[in-house]
Amino acid sequence: MDSIKRGDDEFAKGNWAEAETAYKHTLEEDSENVYALIQLARALDGQGKLKAAREYCQRALDLDQSATEAYVTLGRIAFRSRDYKSAEAEFRKAFESKEKGERAFIGLGEFLIWRGRYQEAIEVLSEGSKAFPESPRMITSLGLAFLKTGDDDRAKNYFEKAYYLAPDSADVAYRIGDLCERQKKYALARPYLEKAAALRPDHYRYQFGLKLLDVKELGVRSARRLFREAADKSGRSLPSSQCGLFFGLHPLWAAFHTSLCR
Repeated sequence: MDSIKRGDDEFAKGNWAEAETAYKHTLEEDSENVYALIQLARALDGQGKLKAAREYCQRALDLDQSATEAYVTLGRIAFRSRDYKSAEAEFRKAFESKEKGERAFIGLGEFLIWRGRYQEAIEVLSEGSKAFPESPRMITSLGLAFLKTGDDDRAKNYFEKAYYLAPDSADVAYRIGDLCERQKKYALARPYLEKAAALRPDHYRYQFGLKLLDVKELGVRSARRLFREAADKSGRSLPSSQCGLFFGLHPLWAAFHTSLCR
């Protein structure tokens, strides 16, 4: 259907509202289209419309109990609602399905990383990387799990493999650059962080990641100006919720917290 393709195109660009409109048009013609129901739920989730997203997932499951993508989306919704017990239950329903797809591995694996259960995450994502060896996100998440255990070498190997598969992914480029920067390999970090910032000029993480590298190379006196430039370029200040994380990872810049967050 043309509306399905239009919805998928808009979804891939992160245009959630436009994707929502397209998928709803599909459902006007075919109210039992399970794929459209799940994709609509995902588009609504992207906009923070969690109640509506949950309802469309349930409609999909009423039609097809084996629709693992619906369980993954329900897991994401529960996680965003901080209902971690329900989130894990939904992710595991998807993971335990005989017809599980890529997102079933990624959903449970990333949930386990978020919850600090890194070895469990490695087991899930390692299995997923064998089933889907060309999934950049799967491999990136596996690298992140190893990074969390302190195994920088294996993390970098997985990040580089993901970069080979998806050289235009801002997230993958950022992961490699961020790891190099943490290891004080600034010359190696720069091209990756610059690429991530160029690919996503609207994303504060990539802009601030590059400016942090500038600060470490140029010195503390440049910090305030450089971070303000990053905020202006991304069109936003570093959110207060992110400041604690950001400055927790980089205590040297905690003194700038008040001036950067508003």
